Amino acid sequence: MDGSKGTSRSPNTHASRTAGRRTRRRTRDRPIERPPALDTIARVTSPTSAPVFVVGGPRSGTTLLSAMLAAHSAFDCGPETHCLSRWARLGVAERERILDPGDWPERATAYVCSLSLGKQPIYPMYGIERDEVRAWLAARPPSLAAMLESLTAQRAARAGAPRWVEKTPRHLEVPELIVATWPGARIVRIVRDPRDAAVSLTKVPFGTPSLLTNLSVLARMNEAAADFYDESSQALTVRYEDLVAAPQRELRRICAFVGVGYEASMLADRSGVTGVAAAHEWWKGDATGPLDPSRSGRWAEEMPPVVARYAALNLGPILEAHGYGQAERPRRSLAIVPAGDALNARYDDVLLALAESGVAVRRPIPRTIEELHLQEPLVFFGVVGQLDPDRARPARQRVLDLVRLGLLLLTRRLQGRPVVWVRRLSLIRRHPRDAGERVIARLLQVLALRAEADDLPGLVGATPGSSSAGAETIEPGSSHADG
Repeated sequence: MDGSKGTSRSPNTHASRTAGRRTRRRTRDRPIERPPALDTIARVTSPTSAPVFVVGGPRSGTTLLSAMLAAHSAFDCGPETHCLSRWARLGVAERERILDPGDWPERATAYVCSLSLGKQPIYPMYGIERDEVRAWLAARPPSLAAMLESLTAQRAARAGAPRWVEKTPRHLEVPELIVATWPGARIVRIVRDPRDAAVSLTKVPFGTPSLLTNLSVLARMNEAAADFYDESSQALTVRYEDLVAAPQRELRRICAFVGVGYEASMLADRSGVTGVAAAHEWWKGDATGPLDPSRSGRWAEEMPPVVARYAALNLGPILEAHGYGQAERPRRSLAIVPAGDALNARYDDVLLALAESGVAVRRPIPRTIEELHLQEPLVFFGVVGQLDPDRARPARQRVLDLVRLGLLLLTRRLQGRPVVWVRRLSLIRRHPRDAGERVIARLLQVLALRAEADDLPGLVGATPGSSSAGAETIEPGSSHADG
């Protein structure tokens, strides 16, 4: 898909997934899980509202694009809110408590005022007091839309802008939530060569020094709602490389999509744009400066060849889909459930050893019992709380699948091809109190073959290498011990 290609032809309805309560994580975490049933969310009270959401992976140009839109007379844009990505992590009961008319707007006010960026509350960054958030909500029926608009729409009204733009990269993963809440919304997704973005992430505080970890984060975010962006008429995809190389052409295309006329100020002078970045976000300072096309393709000079091959093997479909070159077809693939390639930066050498032998980590990650049955070999990687391939399914189905998983593990054990369990902490979100997780861990303890991460290349005939994507690594919050 090249940069001039618009959106797809027809909207699509997508199933939603359940998720646990959100805890703030750094970029090296996996993307958020899909939200619970959307019918638990009150819709926007004004269907004519037509906000614009700018989304994309980290270091993909979201700040630049939001600054360009904010320079248009029709729009106002403040800092990232993370409102919807956090909402998507809440359980259904907590959502219902916040939207309960009997408690409105107290819990909703607390939720909005608890949103933070860089450990600083967001509402003061919008120039709004807590009492003003509460007053805005008290004047409106309970809804998620009113909660976010207590920041965005209130600020836009004060600025005299008829419409507002919200830019949070991780909202890339919740487009269904956006359009369910604002039926008239437009979502502009900006993509960038993931190799350039991964290199850039090594230079900012929310990234990691591990190129492989950064690539894994970018790939998972891209995959989270890929069907929506391919199919929905409410979404437009723009390439960062096209935006900086042919900005007027791309901005005219974006303006047509969101329903406004192009204004030269979007390109000529963005120096007056304030608020799209928080004061502590020094890495966003160039969003209002001159465009620099030379930033495209720097990965070729800064990324080690072995990591570039890893990207071609493991992110090949993403590279090809957005016009960033050809994929390398893997010799074979290894199913690592449910972590995929989000192992931990200390295991970069293991992933690189696989890549050196032409082996890719299977994508998408197998989740159903039927898919797991077909994998050879099949590796579970994680500690208790990280083992369920698909926590999103209904409780009754989950119980049945736990029984089927036990039968699958027993069958493979009796056939002499047992599932392999690497009981080490991965980067995916952990649910240690989940009863189903404890059942899976017990099944694996009894029926799986225990192994270490260094054993993985040998399972597919690869030879462990000594190359590394970076000498320094960052570990997850908890230790690298058995769970």
